[in-house]
Amino acid sequence: TSLEQEAGCERQIRPPLTKLPQPSAETPGLAGLKELMQHCWSQEPKDRPSFQECRPNTEEAFNLVNKEIDAAVSTVKQFLHENQGSNRMSSSPKPGPEGTETEGPRGTTGSHDIIATEMLNKLNLKEFPSSVPKKCTNLPKGIRAQGDK
Repeated sequence: TSLEQEAGCERQIRPPLTKLPQPSAETPGLAGLKELMQHCWSQEPKDRPSFQECRPNTEEAFNLVNKEIDAAVSTVKQFLHENQGSNRMSSSPKPGPEGTETEGPRGTTGSHDIIATEMLNKLNLKEFPSSVPKKCTNLPKGIRAQGDK
């Protein structure tokens, strides 16, 4: 948003790097991305890397996690499929003033659940993973607990 742009660009307020997890085997490529991010924040525009200079760092980080992406997508799809009916009542669209289904302040029609499901179904996995990762440390505790059941 423009407020974020103003804070990040004009007033040069940056998020604290201490909020990021420590680089480890569970966060491959994070150290390189943190370093790249700090270079991008340089006060002097000439010291900031170009998009072409950023590409090798981002590709390297991507390649380190590429094998895990299909498994992560499958985990999310499975979770959404298993929990699809559990929150239908809370997320069902409510009739708007004109009798149409609307959600949120902008008055968009339809259900976010249906859109999310359709988008996930369109994702093409290279291959179906043989197993879902046992340890999903990046998931919120509530979701992790459901996966452990």
